[in-house]
Amino acid sequence: MGEAYLAMLEYIPKNENGKAFRNLNNRLRDDGIFCLFITKKNLLMLLLIKWWWKANLYKKEEIKQILIEAGFKNISFKKFLFPYNHLNYWGFAIEAKK
Repeated sequence: MGEAYLAMLEYIPKNENGKAFRNLNNRLRDDGIFCLFITKKNLLMLLLIKWWWKANLYKKEEIKQILIEAGFKNISFKKFLFPYNHLNYWGFAIEAKK
């Protein structure tokens, strides 16, 4: 698999995310790219996502550490550009390579 795009991982229990990311890393080619969209932890998302939808939220360093432990390198956090820049308050767009 050359590229993998994922979202909605907020519903996987936090203690299983490392396993899920390791499995994805193993499926990628050596030059593969993993793109992840995941909800960040802030006050608005705590109200809307955590309490209402019962999903997990992540801090930048927390999700970065999970990806490192899963074997990903060259992890970069991207910004959503106009006209979608309001999504920067919602979550992270992350690109990680093997």
